[in-house]
Amino acid sequence: MIRKKRLESNIIGIGKNPDEKAALTQALGYLPIQSLVDNTTTVTIIANLVNINPPNKGVVVGGETLRELIRYLKSKIQNDL
Repeated sequence: MIRKKRLESNIIGIGKNPDEKAALTQALGYLPIQSLVDNTTTVTIIANLVNINPPNKGVVVGGETLRELIRYLKSKIQNDL
């Protein structure tokens, strides 16, 4: 059975920096992560990356960016990822 999402709509943060990891950290800083997650919440990471490329030039999240996301979340919350 699929669990119901906690949020009715998405919350986004947009970062702009030539360094992808710095842009990610900047964008995450705009999100109210700690007010959305408590010690009963399981956080699921779905690695999508949005940029200005057309759909036929899709982008895959790089391993370093994904690692940076995991590091950031682990520093902010004490839950299961």
